[in-house]
Formats: sequence, C-alpha cells, structure tokens
Amino acid sequence: MLLRGKKLALIEPLSVVGSCKLFDESLDFQRDNDPGPVVSQPQSNEVLEHFCEEYGFKINSKLTPGRRHELLQMLYDYKAVFARTLSQLGRYPLQQMELELILNRKIYQRNYRMRLDEAETAF
Repeated sequence: MLLRGKKLALIEPLSVVGSCKLFDESLDFQRDNDPGPVVSQPQSNEVLEHFCEEYGFKINSKLTPGRRHELLQMLYDYKAVFARTLSQLGRYPLQQMELELILNRKIYQRNYRMRLDEAETAF
C-alpha cells in the first residue's frame, strides 16, 4: 500500500547520469556464460580489499574483520557473475522478447480501504 506523501523515487537530471550509451550489438560476444564450478582459493586481505575497491562494493562498516574477509572471499570466488560493462553481460540466444510500448493509456488502480492508523498517516 502506498501512503500519501511517501517518497518512492527521485528523478535525476541527465547531468547526474554516470554513463549512458547505445548498446552496440555488432560487438563479438565470445564470453562463456557458464563460469563452471567455483573452486575457492583463499586470497590475502590486500588482494580482497583491492578487489573490493576495483569493483566498487559498498560493504557495511559494522562487520567484524572476519566476516568482512568471508564476504569478500565469497564475492571474489563468484566475481564472474558481476558485469562491469555491457559487453560482459552476455545473452541468452534461444529466446527473443519483444516489448510493445503503450502510449497515451490511462493508468488506473482501484482504491482500497485503509486501516484507521494508516488513514491517519496518509492524510
């Protein structure tokens, strides 16, 4: 249920967008989408911290050093699932989807009754 005045999103101006470019389908996608079984090889803290900075992970600072090391090790082991560019995403070749945009269509949602405490908050 959406309450009146509840902020859901923020529309940013185009000057804030970090990167936006057209996807080039002519690029050759030779990357194997199945990374295979993951074999964990323990890494040092220096390697894991460099990996964290390189990939831009934001990890809770309240984690204990041991838990942080475990989390970074797991992320490092599965780093093949993180795409940093569009060419790293890969594609599923056996199905194609077409999305049809419906313009100038009224959007309607039925109003539902609220509980009294929710109604007081919403108005």
